[in-house]
Amino acid sequence: MADKPKKLLDQVRDKLRLKNYSYATEKTYIGWIRRYIFFHQKRHPADMGKAEIEAFLTHLAVEGNVAPSTQNQALHALLFLYRDVLELCQSHRNERQHFLSPNLPIFHSTTHPIPSSSSLSVVGFPVATSHPASA
Repeated sequence: MADKPKKLLDQVRDKLRLKNYSYATEKTYIGWIRRYIFFHQKRHPADMGKAEIEAFLTHLAVEGNVAPSTQNQALHALLFLYRDVLELCQSHRNERQHFLSPNLPIFHSTTHPIPSSSSLSVVGFPVATSHPASA
């Protein structure tokens, strides 16, 4: 008798454990992936793409009123799903190019000026630009 293929979230767990991610990260990524699937009426992620990811992240920002860092966490969970589990992203060298603006800064320090809001975006959506030093 042939073994049934593992369910998607079990595949995600296996891959996270194989890559030695922490248990907290595993729970968080599984939660975001589950929310993404339910947001799109239980469609399989392999049948979805950039438009559905953008719709989900927009929903989080607009309806869920989440912080940009929370939106970014959800994005990274989905990147892990598409890149490492489903293996749909071809380029590991520039894995985020399909989802992130090329102008997205990774870190800011208090000694560097904050770029204009037009250069800060996650999948085309504005990111908060307030800075503690400028308030």
